[in-house]
Amino acid sequence: MPEKIRALPPCDWPTAEREIWAQACVAARRLKPGGTAARMKTSTRTSLVRAYGYLLEFCHRNGLLNQDAEAGAHVTPEILDAFVHHLQGRVGSVTRASYIGKVRRIAQILAPGRDLVWLGELEADLRYQARPRPKYHRIVSSER
Repeated sequence: MPEKIRALPPCDWPTAEREIWAQACVAARRLKPGGTAARMKTSTRTSLVRAYGYLLEFCHRNGLLNQDAEAGAHVTPEILDAFVHHLQGRVGSVTRASYIGKVRRIAQILAPGRDLVWLGELEADLRYQARPRPKYHRIVSSER
């Protein structure tokens, strides 16, 4: 069984990304708008952080993590291609597509000026290929 995937916590993220994410999560106050992620549910923010943490942990394990990099610098076609390939043996196709969608969402928050059209296309390809696992084994008969 493969080793459990661990997410890099935000306190270990590169400085620029950690600071931008913290600003994005600042709640609105009277006459002051909140950050980009402030209106998201806590569970949504948590899942975005977890998915991005998986990507950064992958970068860390493979020597690709640069603590001085600008925000969103680890979201490149080469790194995401290797990350998706790494996930193929570890998680299902639906989860893989979900992770990439969450990485895209958080990358748009961290680096709003970057062109991420290619990432949207990758997400669309993965969603097209996604096949949910059958869950027939969970059905309980009425006699039971």
